[in-house]
Amino acid sequence: MKRLLPLLPILACACASAPPAQWVEDEVPGPSDRVLAEVSRLAMEAQGFHVVVRGFDPLERLASSVWEPDLHPFSGEGFRERAHVRYEPVAPGRILLGVRVERQINKNIARPLELDHADWVESADNPVRARAILQYIRSTLAGTLTFTDESTADSVP
Repeated sequence: MKRLLPLLPILACACASAPPAQWVEDEVPGPSDRVLAEVSRLAMEAQGFHVVVRGFDPLERLASSVWEPDLHPFSGEGFRERAHVRYEPVAPGRILLGVRVERQINKNIARPLELDHADWVESADNPVRARAILQYIRSTLAGTLTFTDESTADSVP
């Protein structure tokens, strides 16, 4: 028992730390930064996340939404989430795209429906919503537009 006493503060800190970030990643075709930023914004908004700052942070290559609260009348049931999209070039014309939906739980017991009194505690990320955002981006970037010249196209009677 005497050997474990010095380890108690370390174990207590390890248990109280936030869960690790869960990034959902995939390699996709690399469009321009402007196109990727717009597609990422559309993907986040399709999942209910509002993006205030347009584009990616040029240093971190990261775009984030604002916190979207979902309050409930019972402590520990309400939560808030925000989405992050990051990218890094891996090859010419290819990027590694990562999506994370960060989540916090409201632990306020007295006023769980009042946003001003919320007691936010880190919780496990939401990989389901992150995959939905990633799939939206992947599908949008995979679709290619083709244009035909109508004067040379075969006409069907």
